[in-house]
Amino acid sequence: MAIKSDIHLSQVAKPIKQHFVMSVRFILRYSLPTVKHSTLYVRTTVNGVRAPEKSLNLKILKSEWDSARQKVISLGDDAKIVNARLTQIKTSFDEAFYHLLQTKDVITAKKLQDQAFGEKKGYRTFQEAFEKFISEKKITSNVSDSTIRAYNNYNRNIGMFFEQTGRKNILLHDVNESIFLNMISWFKSKYSNDFAVKITQFFRSIFSYAVSKGMVSINPLTNIRLEKSGEYDTTHLTQSQVKTIACFDFNSLPIPVDFISILTEERDAFIFTCFTGQHHSDYKRGNFRIQEFNGRTWLYGYRVKSKGGKKDKPYSIPLHPFATAIIAKYGGIENLPRRHNAKRNLLLKNIAAYTGVNVHLTTKVARKTLADYCLNTLRMRQEVVASILGHSSTKYVKHYATINNHSIDEEMQFTA
Repeated sequence: MAIKSDIHLSQVAKPIKQHFVMSVRFILRYSLPTVKHSTLYVRTTVNGVRAPEKSLNLKILKSEWDSARQKVISLGDDAKIVNARLTQIKTSFDEAFYHLLQTKDVITAKKLQDQAFGEKKGYRTFQEAFEKFISEKKITSNVSDSTIRAYNNYNRNIGMFFEQTGRKNILLHDVNESIFLNMISWFKSKYSNDFAVKITQFFRSIFSYAVSKGMVSINPLTNIRLEKSGEYDTTHLTQSQVKTIACFDFNSLPIPVDFISILTEERDAFIFTCFTGQHHSDYKRGNFRIQEFNGRTWLYGYRVKSKGGKKDKPYSIPLHPFATAIIAKYGGIENLPRRHNAKRNLLLKNIAAYTGVNVHLTTKVARKTLADYCLNTLRMRQEVVASILGHSSTKYVKHYATINNHSIDEEMQFTA
């Protein structure tokens, strides 16, 4: 008979308010039909999560095993010995379960099984693997601060999944294919397909790292395919919409003067990046300069997200008259208005509403607006567009803009 314990920890250790359900069953693993004896295994489950089945090294006749009663049905001495051993194992599981409750430890199927059989092992959590990965990454790689922030964001989401599914501080030993598939479904119910895939890909990367460091011996996640949708949000403004925002007079609005000043500054920052294509982090950092080249004023800079912020992903672009006018308005590029991304996006919602531009404005829309302008209005080659965006190849241009039918129609003219 399976052992099923449905116990609230408040009955045993009041400071912890968790709920654990334990199930232990003995399974007879059949081999070849011609073989009369088979081996008994124990299957341990806690809160629906199963540990790898463990062999008991007990061989019995198939015809003498009663699965429902969980015992050998025979009157011989060998059967009595096996049944006594099974009773002893059940008692060991009960004792191990209550021991883990009393020590206020995290109870998992794998840990419970090892405790019952007296196997003392060092258990590592996913969080420990993540922290070790980050520490090593900072030493061995020129990883940028923005990348570390992205890793921490993924980790927070992963922690939220485990906490809300009752597996807070999950052990690496307890991760299996079922949990991973549930994670994918859970994130897809909250986020876009591609962001959900990105988080779960990161989880799998950390797990693979833990395997390489000997923190866990088996990787059950290697054969699960993760595919992005292949669809990209290329929301951008038309040049007519850009001019509408650029020329809008906020002084005509019945709003406080201070707020008019803030909206005007954010509008100028947004329009500037509509014609320079800078990512918010690059614009805010301000590591760019202007220089004359071939009779025009150019903007030179490099991507902050490149390795450690090094100058290995440079970009350069001639400045549009709108952009040069904004620089002159503020008395130099070092004086351009700069705010945090969340604050900027909030202000951009107000700007869209006041100007009547029916687009969900964000700082990234400005970058996509430049990409579309270069690709479809100026008919620039994708290699050049990639260069001004600070990309080393054309691989990511499709994330920002796509060639539209107007471009195709104008380029593909047939001769008689």
